[in-house]
Amino acid sequence: MTDEPELLSRISGDRAKSFVEELSKIEMRVAGSERERSTADRIAEEFRKLGLDVALEEFPAILWEHGPSKLVMEGSGREFETQLMPYSPPVPEDGAKGKLGFLRFGYPKELSQLAEGPVIAIIDWNEDFGSIAQMLSAFVSGKNIAALGIISHLKEAFRVDCVPLLKKPVSFPVFSLTGNDGDKIKEFALGEKATARFEGRSEIIRGAVSANVVARKRGVSEPDTRILVTGHHDGWFSGANDNLSAVASVMEVARALADIETRRSIEFISFGCEESGAEGYYFYLHGSRQYMERHRDNSGKIGAMLNAELAGASNSEFLLVDCTPDLLPHFQSAFETIGKRPIFESKGYRLGVAIPPNTQADQIAFTWNGIPGGLIYWSWYDQYHSDLDTADIIESDRMQAFAELHLLSCLRMADAPVLPLSITGYSRVLRVGHSDVTTYLSSDMRKATMPGINQLRGIRCEDVDFDILEAAMDSLSKSAGRLEKVLSDSSEVERYNPLLLTACQILNRGLCRGGGIFGEDPMFPGYLLYLEELRKMEKAIESLVQVQGADLPRELKALLHPLFQPEVATKDFDVSDALNRLTETRDRLREKMTMEIRRLAACVGEADETLRNGMR
Repeated sequence: MTDEPELLSRISGDRAKSFVEELSKIEMRVAGSERERSTADRIAEEFRKLGLDVALEEFPAILWEHGPSKLVMEGSGREFETQLMPYSPPVPEDGAKGKLGFLRFGYPKELSQLAEGPVIAIIDWNEDFGSIAQMLSAFVSGKNIAALGIISHLKEAFRVDCVPLLKKPVSFPVFSLTGNDGDKIKEFALGEKATARFEGRSEIIRGAVSANVVARKRGVSEPDTRILVTGHHDGWFSGANDNLSAVASVMEVARALADIETRRSIEFISFGCEESGAEGYYFYLHGSRQYMERHRDNSGKIGAMLNAELAGASNSEFLLVDCTPDLLPHFQSAFETIGKRPIFESKGYRLGVAIPPNTQADQIAFTWNGIPGGLIYWSWYDQYHSDLDTADIIESDRMQAFAELHLLSCLRMADAPVLPLSITGYSRVLRVGHSDVTTYLSSDMRKATMPGINQLRGIRCEDVDFDILEAAMDSLSKSAGRLEKVLSDSSEVERYNPLLLTACQILNRGLCRGGGIFGEDPMFPGYLLYLEELRKMEKAIESLVQVQGADLPRELKALLHPLFQPEVATKDFDVSDALNRLTETRDRLREKMTMEIRRLAACVGEADETLRNGMR
């Protein structure tokens, strides 16, 4: 049996930080650039030193290059240094000129400025980021926008993201301002129609090449099944915590296991092109999706994908895991062990696990394809995507704790006789939900954890029947119990491990879908929100029926938001029309919910049938 404490003692947070310090000297590792490739080459070199079989798997990418940029106040000549947002369209040779217009999310009247002629629009970075996405989608056509400036929440630093690629590429240049400069520009333009000129160089170059670094360690008894341990090496500015810290954690895990025999194979992967887009203007996660496409024919043999982000710095003491439901017992067990380690007890670090998987990191391309997956990360840190994300903020103690959890999770997935996947645990989550980390995260980071059928049943809604899904889950629980009994016989493990994995992949493909930029509908995790909307609609319909022919109360108008803009006057409100539209919306949502419940029941039934057929 593997000596876990001995292996964990091989982790060095100081060595991990030193590796981050070395790699972070290669700044602006944009996908497809020479800097990104030199980083990949250095990582590959370090893997080879460990005796691993290493490959650089190349794929096409779009390269973005840029130079210095500035915002010049017309008339006064006052200048402010700016940072172009990644993948900003080119700036006109004579600059982008227009009236300064300050816009706020939720104030539709301010958008009227865009009809008055060219505007250099300025908005504040909202920490939940959703306001920027929604505002951009409102004027993504670029009508009368000369340029868009986004004021960083950091007073003395720029904050960047691939904002120009949200939804679809915008036609105007986009840039970041420091918080201090944003305040000065607001003061300068207050009370007058100030004009400005934005200057800079931004170029999008097609035909570039990015690469994933894949280091392989072959298993001894189930070599065809492999465990992926991953991070990404491209990044903005120094990108020390995001995400060279995770690459350093992957390297520490590889170093600890390089000379250890494991039942299953392990692939240590550093993805390229996570932060930026490629042809088709996907916002991010291009490298992991390229790996998935390249290895799709063999993806059914991936036992788990353990992805890492933000491994070395945080504002919080919580080390978190987002995972598919089949991995919940695995991580809970790992937490029991790792929480007793000296680094956790001495520093007071705490652990939490959340379901479903986060949609904004590399594991999502795998979990949406059914592969059990988890994202390990320290929660938010202020310097995210800014020029303050340097090696100076990396803490050796956090690196130590993170890499120990990363290693233990990998070791148990790769070497336990029975794959540590739980279908009975999966079924339990479906019934009762999961909310382990509700109090650990601020509301803007996680607005809802995974609800269960019992919780959903408690919301009064007509015509939403979960009985078919309950029946399918009852049958699945019985089959899962039989499989666990069979797996308890060590002589049958290698025969039935693939069956366990296949059933989990069926469930994940059907249930672990997510929303966001990729256009997927967040149905199961979103059920609570959908049912809450139905409940509100029912309440609004009842109220509208009661007030037909009367003035519309203010509290009812608030209940109906966002169906009506804030400036709509009560006297212009047609109760009958609103009642008809609201009823139609409710009926469509009911039907959608019903169809989705049937789809989920079919997915659970397919996993159940797979288990029953496999155990005949």
